[in-house]
Amino acid sequence: MPSRRAHKKSRLGCQECKKRKVKCTETKPSCSYCIRASCPCIYPQPTRVGARKSPPESTTSPVPSPETSTSIEISGPQFDMLDLTLMNHFTAVTALTLFPGDQQRLVWQTDIHYLARSNPVLMHGILSVAAIHLALLESESSNQYRLRALHHHDVGVQLFNQQLSNITSENSQVLFPFAVMLVVWAHSSPIIIKDDLQLHDILNLLELVRGCKTIFMMHWDTISGTPIGSLRDFIPRLKSDQGVLSYVALRALENLKARTSDPIYKHAIERLENVSMKAAGEPDDVRTVVAWPCLIDEEIWDHLRHKQPFSLLLLAHYAMLLERYEAQWWWVNGWSRRILRAVGDEMSDTDKTALGWHTFLSNVEEYRQELLDRSVHAE
Repeated sequence: MPSRRAHKKSRLGCQECKKRKVKCTETKPSCSYCIRASCPCIYPQPTRVGARKSPPESTTSPVPSPETSTSIEISGPQFDMLDLTLMNHFTAVTALTLFPGDQQRLVWQTDIHYLARSNPVLMHGILSVAAIHLALLESESSNQYRLRALHHHDVGVQLFNQQLSNITSENSQVLFPFAVMLVVWAHSSPIIIKDDLQLHDILNLLELVRGCKTIFMMHWDTISGTPIGSLRDFIPRLKSDQGVLSYVALRALENLKARTSDPIYKHAIERLENVSMKAAGEPDDVRTVVAWPCLIDEEIWDHLRHKQPFSLLLLAHYAMLLERYEAQWWWVNGWSRRILRAVGDEMSDTDKTALGWHTFLSNVEEYRQELLDRSVHAE
């Protein structure tokens, strides 16, 4: 009986290849198998081995100099030339398109970039967002950027979760901007996700937004005293700079309030109305609206998880407010329609009739036309 051909085992392969018991090519940042399978390629943490006390006699390798470290890492480089392209794009382009204002642009171009040079979790966050942005702008290379975005996101989240278990005043200055980038990731990731999002997918992504507030509130004083402290405005202060709400939006919110007597929902609608008025006073500041999930009480969030009909209608009204920002900010584009589609799929015909769903959709269409008319007049 012919003997089986021996093959060299891969001891340093990625987690996916080990799980599927296939030989890993060990190319980084993504091996051949993971590229073909369109799945994240994650390598185990590098192990360290002590340096030899003396080189083998049969070799001609030079003896390590006294300056040589007594341990070496068995690992390829974490970043490559594509990552250099991503970093350049983030600094030159993406950083200018995340949030409004010269101060925010300076923070994302300079301060965040500086912190990332010594903090891998932040570097992976930057590269993941830059890869999504390039996947949008360069469709011919979108699959390459898609895979790299998933890779950096997965590695970044792993590092983020490890540090969250021991959050301090020092690492909070890194974890908070990473959490803000998770908000951008949550809204922009549909660019690289081909399938339509279901309600549970949307809530999972919005959960990332809620986590951002937790980190900031725990270390408010420390973060506020640093250059990234200007990011504190990501959590809106609802009593300042309020403008006049659109008549169509105001009518929709008044109809929503008239459909409930529950004080918890009355309070939630009032908060949404306050967010809407603040957004009207700062029409270019996307932070005001995307931070709304941070303001939802845990009880209502639980209702959303259980698909309670009125909570879904509340979420749909939030989606309506997102409409005004989609044309200006690439990373929230399409979110209003995604939420409305997912909510409509979950509601029964009976619930739609009872809650005036079709009347609400007419308000949405009227609001879209109002925004379109404003943009035409602005030109």
